[in-house]
Amino acid sequence: APNSLTLGGLFFMVVPAIITIISCQDLSSPAPQWVYLLNAIGIFIYQTCDALDGKQARRTGSQSSFGELFDHGCDAISTIFAALSSIYVLQLGTG
Repeated sequence: APNSLTLGGLFFMVVPAIITIISCQDLSSPAPQWVYLLNAIGIFIYQTCDALDGKQARRTGSQSSFGELFDHGCDAISTIFAALSSIYVLQLGTG
């Protein structure tokens, strides 16, 4: 189902961001290397799922205005977590 792809992609964006926030709370010490790799993999999976959900909806004939709204809402939420993750990975608060 296309909405499952959207929600699954969002999961792979939110979980690495939360792990990053937990692993480097003070923004001055680096996180373990696996955290950075997890963020990269999460972004890749999210982008792939985001690209596939619309195509899947059109292919199965299950596109709807709710699905489109759900997709845009998940995109907005993932943007927040991508920004937070980037802030923590780049340690932008240590200025």
